[in-house]
Amino acid sequence: MRHLKKSEGFTILELIVTTALLGLVIVGGMQLYFFASKAFVLGSNKADLQAEMHAAMNRLTEEVRLAHSLQIGPSKEDLKQIVNGQASGDVERFYLYGSNGSVYLETPDGKERPILVGDVMGTDYRITFAPVSTAVQGPGDPSQVIGITLESLAKDLEYALSSEVQVLNLRASGIKGDPSGGAIVFTKTFTEEEYEQARTIRPGCILFRYVYDPASSQLYALRQFRDNYLATNPFGRLVIKTYYTLSDAALSLLEVAPWAEVPVTSAFRAVAELVLLFA
Repeated sequence: MRHLKKSEGFTILELIVTTALLGLVIVGGMQLYFFASKAFVLGSNKADLQAEMHAAMNRLTEEVRLAHSLQIGPSKEDLKQIVNGQASGDVERFYLYGSNGSVYLETPDGKERPILVGDVMGTDYRITFAPVSTAVQGPGDPSQVIGITLESLAKDLEYALSSEVQVLNLRASGIKGDPSGGAIVFTKTFTEEEYEQARTIRPGCILFRYVYDPASSQLYALRQFRDNYLATNPFGRLVIKTYYTLSDAALSLLEVAPWAEVPVTSAFRAVAELVLLFA
């Protein structure tokens, strides 16, 4: 075999070293990419989680703020045992509580409405209620301020949010029950005078005001769709906000231009009927 004395090229050792260095560069680059990607996703998830919890806290405070009576207990089941033993007549009760890592509102018709669902963000939530003492509260006076704490328990998504709510319509008995617990039961009973005042306030819903009868099945179905579906996700809440913004604008227009009632209400009715097909 002919020997080429001045042949040029890489030796086996040089190839091994070059391949090893190239492999280290590729592995390092991939690790850096995956680390940056994971950090970005984690940061995005935390931002979404905090937004969800803030929205949930806003809804909780709005539900509790106008309560006429309120009692704290360890769980919904314990509170139901307590109230079932009380003579209550036809009082409608609402329950706010945590269950299996989620937070729910149970309405007087027995339906559970999700406030925070653990499966959505991949974390379990814990809710805690406790009465709060204030500077203007005298010794022995019952508290009328309730503290609400929401916690995300996932290791990578730990977050806590607290709020104190002045319960505006509590009677002299104040907040009842345990000093701390994971559930509350409350009522929103109103006198006929209060109901009459509420009826005189212009609703911000054009479907209620112009399109459907207040007791119609269509309006009830739309409310159910709003509360049970749209209100449970960020995009749905944006749709709700957009609707009420457009509704307020339409109501203002009809106040100054009554002649526009037919085209405006027809447009809203068409959209509502389309929604009802999928609700």
